[in-house]
Amino acid sequence: MSNFKSKSVEQPTTAAVAEPGPDWPIAKKIWGLAWELHWVGFGILFGLVAVHSFVAIVMVNHRRGFARKPLFVAINVMLLVLGLTRSVYLLLDPYESRENGVQDPQWMTLLLFGIAFPCLTSSFCLIHLAFLEVTKLKVGPNKLQNVKFISVVVVIHFIIVLVAETSASMKPELDPLLIVCQSFFILWGLLLSGSFIYSGCKVIRRVENVHEQLNSIEKNERLRNKKVKSSTTKVAKITIGTSILGIAVCALNFYSMVGVYGLYSKVVHPSPWPWLAFQSGFRLVELAMAGTIAYSVMQREGGNKKDNAVMSNSTVTNNPSKLPTEALPEPGPDWPVAREIWGQAWELHWIGFGILFGLLAIHAFIAVAFANRRKGFGSKPLFLAINLLLFGLGSTRSAYLLLDPYESRQNGIEDPKWLTLLLFGVAYPCLTSAFSLIHLAFLEVTKMQIVPNKLQNVKFLSAVIVLHFIIVFTAETSASIKPELDPLLIVCQSFFIIWGLFLSGSFIYSGCRVMNSVENVQRQLIAMERSVRPSLNTTSKASTTKVAKITLGTSFLGLAVCGLQFYSMLGVYSMYSKVVHPSPWPWLAFQSSFRLVELAMAGTIAYSAMQTGRGKTRIKNWAERRVMSTAMIKPSLVPVELAAINAVAAV
Repeated sequence: MSNFKSKSVEQPTTAAVAEPGPDWPIAKKIWGLAWELHWVGFGILFGLVAVHSFVAIVMVNHRRGFARKPLFVAINVMLLVLGLTRSVYLLLDPYESRENGVQDPQWMTLLLFGIAFPCLTSSFCLIHLAFLEVTKLKVGPNKLQNVKFISVVVVIHFIIVLVAETSASMKPELDPLLIVCQSFFILWGLLLSGSFIYSGCKVIRRVENVHEQLNSIEKNERLRNKKVKSSTTKVAKITIGTSILGIAVCALNFYSMVGVYGLYSKVVHPSPWPWLAFQSGFRLVELAMAGTIAYSVMQREGGNKKDNAVMSNSTVTNNPSKLPTEALPEPGPDWPVAREIWGQAWELHWIGFGILFGLLAIHAFIAVAFANRRKGFGSKPLFLAINLLLFGLGSTRSAYLLLDPYESRQNGIEDPKWLTLLLFGVAYPCLTSAFSLIHLAFLEVTKMQIVPNKLQNVKFLSAVIVLHFIIVFTAETSASIKPELDPLLIVCQSFFIIWGLFLSGSFIYSGCRVMNSVENVQRQLIAMERSVRPSLNTTSKASTTKVAKITLGTSFLGLAVCGLQFYSMLGVYSMYSKVVHPSPWPWLAFQSSFRLVELAMAGTIAYSAMQTGRGKTRIKNWAERRVMSTAMIKPSLVPVELAAINAVAAV
């Protein structure tokens, strides 16, 4: 809440900092020796990474590494810069603590800290490219899977970091550029990790298939088979381990934006122990990821030749006719077999959910038609936009399920490929966009500000929504025209997951903040006057519970949708394997759960948008007279009460 200030935490700094730190004199006393072990230990370890990479570059002509020489050198240069900048940052002036009496210039502090992230993702990207070259694997179009394209992305990442860090050091009001940096790092890192998991699992599965074929052909060649199996295990450890570490780094970076550093609050100094634990965990994951990359790039080519032979054999023995040739929004089971197994459950699924989504569309249409006759939650334009998006969600899902559910040819209808993909995919931006707009309406009613004004407004949110729809339309139509562009669908899903997680997290934050404000003011009112009218206590308590159910419930449903979407990429649909038909019952259970969560989330959004303003003025005026006529309640809490009462009465 913009007017709510606390004297205990209102000590804003005027300079941009790489990462907000604790109250150093107090924190150092609390930590004791643990602080010394942290900055000295990690500083030395990152220095060793730099030394290792420097030696590898110098001795490049005396060894044959896991990559072509240019890639080998580029990867080690990135690791050298990563280790060097982290070591200098930690050993000279760790986290701007003035530990050694050294005070770096602001621009140098930001650059030393921020430049490590593009170094980490760039080396990860290049080792992935080297891995694809060695295994002769193709995971995307040739124009995207080459050194030139990767080099352009790497350069763009470095430019974004340099511009953001230097701008923030000169003008503290440009701090939101640092969020752009972190967001780019998170998205790029997740894309790289996902593609590395995909390519690694694809290689492992292919090698295992060839291994089984060799066993059936030549049962006496056990020694050779053991070597292939051992090599497969090694590939699995490196690729999957590095990718999981990459996902962990992205998750920690996202958590740093909303968690430990209090990006969305006025708290200047994070708590000492959580801050140190987070920093130690972050540095440890960075070191582990850099170590696995350094280990991979130093591997000899001897073992890779055997893997290449296996990979070449697999291209002969695998049967391409068994692979799907068309882009599918979601791979389906073997329909004739699956229908016999499911029986009546299948009919209940597609007819039931089709009707329910149709009812959602009808409800949203009626709400739009009668918008002038009711007062909704938020301004009229937001009310209309939310219901139009819910109408788009309900109508597309209903048409998709009732016409040709999951391309099962249930009703003898065969939709065009582009229409099938669009009907299925456009529902996701409708859902997240309605969720983001109801969140904005909630923030308007409660007068709360959780991000800078330039980001918390209709124009910025509209730009993000339009961008999401453009990404979906581009990806779905491109994948329908050229099946080899299927990786664009992963970009769609990744954007949906990241945006959905951000919205859910911010909605949980704002909802909990309103709940705390309402409960604190209610407690003060009760303590102030025991003879207060009983209706206030009942109404406030009931409304508070209602707000909690709607905001937290919708947010947790949003988290569930993101989790199911991520699981769909890795689990039920076997995106990273050559299995064409998922198992019938797990597939139907997953689809039913997904549709149910989508319906529940859309229902809570529709319910919130339809709340009227009845009784809001009466409660607000009464509470205002009670609060303003009493000097016992702190004046700084009055805006919170009024804003909270608005939220309680509206929701």
